[in-house]
Amino acid sequence: MLYQKATQLLLGLLATSLGLISTYQPAQAAILLGEWYYTVDSFNDGLSPSVVIGESPYEIYGLAMKETANDITFAINTNLPAEGISNIYAHDFHVAWGDLFLNFTGKPLDDANAASQLFGVHWTANDSGVSELGVYQNVTAKAIAQENGLLLQNASLQGYNNRVISKGGNPYHGDLEANNTYFHENHHVQNVIAQGQKIGNVNLFNDTSNLGLNFAHFGATGTQTLAFSFARNLLPDGNFIAHLAPECDNDLIAMVGNLNTNYQPPQSVPEPSTLLPLGMMAVLFIASRHQHRH
Repeated sequence: MLYQKATQLLLGLLATSLGLISTYQPAQAAILLGEWYYTVDSFNDGLSPSVVIGESPYEIYGLAMKETANDITFAINTNLPAEGISNIYAHDFHVAWGDLFLNFTGKPLDDANAASQLFGVHWTANDSGVSELGVYQNVTAKAIAQENGLLLQNASLQGYNNRVISKGGNPYHGDLEANNTYFHENHHVQNVIAQGQKIGNVNLFNDTSNLGLNFAHFGATGTQTLAFSFARNLLPDGNFIAHLAPECDNDLIAMVGNLNTNYQPPQSVPEPSTLLPLGMMAVLFIASRHQHRH
């Protein structure tokens, strides 16, 4: 019986260890570090006609989220400034950031969008269908990539991914792999709010240096770290997929996360390399006691 319990304990620790290791791969949930959950994007899937791939002005390196009892804060590590950049191929010669979307339905993006079941955060001026900055519910989203300069050969998410690969890049979308089924590969990903109902305000941080962010831990080297926050009670509990892209859909990041009203500060979790020796020690201890008793 003691050997059986020891084996069960070791297997449980191994499963926990493997589960923790797997969170560092694409298509997994965000990674907890300190008070922030981080999603790491590919560092070389932003395109630009005149810049080597991996150095695109639109490159997104990571997305982070922090939940407290009162607020939710999102932060982005990127090369694209909050105000956007000039682009001669865009209809207004300017490419801004898109809106942040959160989907709590468990449905693919197109299905939730068709039912106006998205939440959206209009956090900076862009070609959105809503004018006031803020948090919106009952949102329908739209894609505006084509009018903002994305080349004709990239007329869909699949076309964009193929273009990145042809240039030597490695496309994936944060916690979602490039060939995931959440985004429809045959058209551009929706990146701004078309319509919705405003339910609260959003605060943009002018200085992110005191937020306790550590994108560098994941090797992120974006020239910009942007952040905005809003009231926690504006969003429901539960699992969600959030996504964010520039107006041109040149790079895209998605986060798989969870919100819980019964908020507790995150606790540090031992590294897998620590758990395994502990598991072996527990097995040896139990086995030793078993031998001494016989």
